[in-house]
Amino acid sequence: MTSYFTDKGGNKMSFKNEATRAYVYRVLVALVPLLVTYGVVDSRQVAVWLGLASAVLGFGLATANTSTKAE
Repeated sequence: MTSYFTDKGGNKMSFKNEATRAYVYRVLVALVPLLVTYGVVDSRQVAVWLGLASAVLGFGLATANTSTKAE
């Protein structure tokens, strides 16, 4: 599995890149209201799903992109 995906122009977009992570966060914030509008997610479940996404993206990406080596 690769640690990156490509945009429409074929450019690599790595999750190690801060701009890529910010893009993913913005897409998710825009996607949630659409999912509620179309009935995919109940409005009562939104907080749970956003909390899960925040935990996975926030802590998961922070852990993956933080060095544990002493300098």
